[in-house]
Amino acid sequence: EIVLVGIHLGHYGIDRGYDLARMLRRIEEEWGSAENQWRLRLGSIDPTDFTPELMEVLFAAKLLCNHLHIPLQSGCGKILSLMNRGYTPDDYAGLVSMLRKGRPGLAVTTDLMVGFPGETEADFEETLNFLRAVGFSRVHIFPYSLREGTAAAKLPGHLPRRVKEERVKRAEQTARELAKAYRALFLGQVVEVLIEETNRDGYAEGFSREYLRVQVKEELNPNSLIRAKVESVTREPLTGVVVAP
Repeated sequence: EIVLVGIHLGHYGIDRGYDLARMLRRIEEEWGSAENQWRLRLGSIDPTDFTPELMEVLFAAKLLCNHLHIPLQSGCGKILSLMNRGYTPDDYAGLVSMLRKGRPGLAVTTDLMVGFPGETEADFEETLNFLRAVGFSRVHIFPYSLREGTAAAKLPGHLPRRVKEERVKRAEQTARELAKAYRALFLGQVVEVLIEETNRDGYAEGFSREYLRVQVKEELNPNSLIRAKVESVTREPLTGVVVAP
């Protein structure tokens, strides 16, 4: 598995008259028929970097894992505006909807910042409701941290540490519920797993294309690419059995 990462992955090549869409199309054309099995995963891409050209390539890409990490930061329009994020919750939800129509079953993971200056209890509840509406498979949550010299540091309404910590815990609970709901979709389904290691319980373990950790009771070498039928989704790693290609 090759993972493309960058501080602004969506800006790749723009200083040279190139772009991410053209690179992905070239990878598909030149490497898509390679004899060795392999797959491609993208790192974080900002919501504002999904051009029509990039969307077209993503919908057709066969090597690409069915997983995208799209930072959200907040599900409240007021807070996104204070952050100068350049998009609204409706923009974000519309993007995810289009991506899922083009790539059914797409796993969408995200980043969430809680406790940004000026975030009220109502704003936070709006964010939790937005998380549920989008249905993320994973949410990376962190509290706002004051950094001198930033625009946010000068904003009014900085929250006490205890409030931020309490909101992190509530957001984590919502994230666990969403992850459980997403895992449930794969019960009885066959997924492709790239084996990375043998865990302490003696299972070969790795990630699916949807970025779900899966284990099978088999002796398999790292870097083996297998197909597994999922038999248990109660926790991660999911448990499956190897099926024929």
